[in-house]
Amino acid sequence: MAQASSDGGPAGAEGSASTLPAGTIPPKRTMDPGDTPEEVRPPFKKRKPDYREAVEKSLLVAIVYQDCHTKKLTEEEGKHIRRELIQLIDMFPSHSESHGPQFNRSGLDQGVFKVTCADQTSLNWLMESALRIAPVEGHGFQAIELAKLNRLNKVRVWIPGERSEPLSVLTRLAKQNQGLDTSGWRLLHRQEKPEGQLLVFAVCDASLRVLRSLGGRAHLELSRVTFELPSQGQDGSS
Repeated sequence: MAQASSDGGPAGAEGSASTLPAGTIPPKRTMDPGDTPEEVRPPFKKRKPDYREAVEKSLLVAIVYQDCHTKKLTEEEGKHIRRELIQLIDMFPSHSESHGPQFNRSGLDQGVFKVTCADQTSLNWLMESALRIAPVEGHGFQAIELAKLNRLNKVRVWIPGERSEPLSVLTRLAKQNQGLDTSGWRLLHRQEKPEGQLLVFAVCDASLRVLRSLGGRAHLELSRVTFELPSQGQDGSS
C-alpha cells in the first residue's frame, strides 16, 4: 500500500526520496529543454561587423574643401569633382605594372562627395590626386576618411521660443557675432519642441575657436544663446 504524504495525498517522487536507505542518491528530476533556468542561458551577443564590412568602411572617403571640411558641396561642385577625378584617371599610365585606380561607388550625398575605393592602392591614389583637383573660387580640395569627417567638432545649442529654420539661425549668428563664419557649418541633428529647438552642428576649427573666445555665448535675435562645446581633448583637430 502506498504511504500517504503529510497533506494526505499519495507520496510522490519527492516524498519517497526521504524514505530511501542511507547512502542512496535520490534520482535527479528530469527537465524539458524549455525549462533551462534563466541564469544559465548564454547572454545575447551583438553581431560584430565582419571583416569585409570593416575593410569597406576604412576605404570610404570624402572629398572636402581644404580650408573648411564641414562646408556642404553643391551639385555643380560635385560634378566638378567627378570630372576632375576622371581626367586624372585618364592620365594614369597605360603600361603600368599595376592596375589603375578602382572604385566601387561614388556620388554626392547630403553635401558630401563620397567615394568607396576598391583597395588600399586606389585609396592612396585618391588621397594624392584629390589635391590636384582644380580649385573653385580659390578653394582647393582634399580627401579624408569619412570616419574622420564624422568626428569633426560638434556643438549643441538650445534656442528657446519660436522655432526658426536652421539656415536662418546660421545667417543671424554670422551677422550678430563678429568673426563667426557659419557658412561651412553642417546641421547634424534637429530636435523640435513646443518651447524651442535643439540644434547640433559640425563646425570647423576656426569657428570653434571663435565660440571659445565668446565663452560659448553668442548673440542671436533679441537675446544670447549658450553653446555646449567639446572639451579641449575632444576637438576634431586633436
